Amino acid sequence: MALVGGPVWSGSSFGTILVHDSQTLAQLSKFQMPGRGDDDDYVCSILYVNERVWCGSSDGVINVFDTQSARWVAQLLGHSGAVNSIILGELYVWSCSGDNSVRAWDSSTGQQIYVLSGHTNWVRCLVSFEGKIWSGSDDG
Repeated sequence: MALVGGPVWSGSSFGTILVHDSQTLAQLSKFQMPGRGDDDDYVCSILYVNERVWCGSSDGVINVFDTQSARWVAQLLGHSGAVNSIILGELYVWSCSGDNSVRAWDSSTGQQIYVLSGHTNWVRCLVSFEGKIWSGSDDG
């Protein structure tokens, strides 16, 4: 779930994104991530940056939506497992996945910058602290 200057963006199963008014909780918009529709496709993570909402899905795709128009603007490919977390670091947007990787993306262009592949199991979470990105994994 992401609060974006008033509306609340949330993700659910079937690749559905819902936008609600944060005061009244009235639904403002409902739309599908492109190419989604079965119950195996769900939204795992959401991030707001530069008037865009980044949505990580269970199939490894990151979809980017414009918050002004609530329209889909980009589909970022790279992960092959569920995108468990998306965060904003000092320079890049970072994502982690069930494919054991952490990836860095340019927040303006959506271009993939780095792939970090040192984990041996699912990467579940990320945090940015003092200029560094920390990841949590099922490595054990």
